[in-house]
Amino acid sequence: MSADDYYRGKICIVTGANSGIGYALSEELLNRGATVYMAGRNPEKVAKAAEQLSAQGIGCTPWS
Repeated sequence: MSADDYYRGKICIVTGANSGIGYALSEELLNRGATVYMAGRNPEKVAKAAEQLSAQGIGCTPWS
């Protein structure tokens, strides 16, 4: 099993997902087929980060 296949179908919760490492991790997990719930202290920033990923064609869910 490759690393790409490992995350396919998994559910992941990423904290601090609106920027930096959390955002990059969310993006990578989504690209590998995981369902990602993005969390952070500021719901507006998390929603904006989720919109940015969705604009790239990668679906994700802000979690508040």
